[in-house]
Amino acid sequence: MKNTLKKAAVGVLCCAMLFGMTACGQKPKTTQTTVPTLPQQTQSSLAAVQLQGSEELKSILDGIEDNVFPGTAGCTLTAVPYTVQLLDWCKTAGVSESELRTAMTAWLQGKDPEETLRKLELIMDTYDRLMGDTARELLDTAGCQTDSYPWPESCRQVMQTLMEAAGVTQ
Repeated sequence: MKNTLKKAAVGVLCCAMLFGMTACGQKPKTTQTTVPTLPQQTQSSLAAVQLQGSEELKSILDGIEDNVFPGTAGCTLTAVPYTVQLLDWCKTAGVSESELRTAMTAWLQGKDPEETLRKLELIMDTYDRLMGDTARELLDTAGCQTDSYPWPESCRQVMQTLMEAAGVTQ
């Protein structure tokens, strides 16, 4: 995305210079502009990290689908470790907002929309509690350990994007 923005900025600058010289009756000088790009190996590594991040997200979401049951006794405490996994993933996620939306949309394919929405709403409610003042108490009650607590503010945007893509609203 950075390279695309750089290319677009260079293109706009070149057009502005061309129009400026044409307006003054001067012929534009031909120059070659080079835009630095990432080496192929770095691009491949970045793609691998993004793919790994998407696969980890899918694994966490599969765990939520298989183990979180809203409306059952203790469902909030059961949701805590899965919400913690998701928050820990959010902290280190190396994927863009569009990649988050794409990954969530792909994961949702073939799922029961109502049941999946109920599970993700429970995760979102648990998330709200884990980002609040009673987080430590909830973690202790659920017997859940993480080195990532307290989670950074950046996790909020990642979670918000994921839940919006799933149709969860607050």
